[in-house]
Amino acid sequence: MIHKNLETAYKAMALVKSVEEGKREDYLRAVKGLGSMIMENGIAATLLFLKKKGLGDVIGHLDELLYLKTNIEDFSSRVIDGKADEPLTASEYLSAQMAAVDGAGWLKRYAEIYFGGDVK
Repeated sequence: MIHKNLETAYKAMALVKSVEEGKREDYLRAVKGLGSMIMENGIAATLLFLKKKGLGDVIGHLDELLYLKTNIEDFSSRVIDGKADEPLTASEYLSAQMAAVDGAGWLKRYAEIYFGGDVK
């Protein structure tokens, strides 16, 4: 478990560092409330909201972090677009939701460190 947490932290750091200069303020604003949004609305509704707001970077980063913890590939496509040979089981969905909360926390930490944390 410790190895997966460390791997998730390193991956989140790399993902946040890769955000383009002009998108950093919006990215930071999005990830600041991401964990709470997932807990309140669920991962599916959160992904739909992010897609509507044009925050594809955040969706892609969550997908990558979810894969590390759950081995579910292209989670967002499976949930948002229904692209899958087999639907997700309830267990997979709940596992992905918990992994997303964890991943959102890491994205928020690193975004605040690298992008200043003073954006509201």
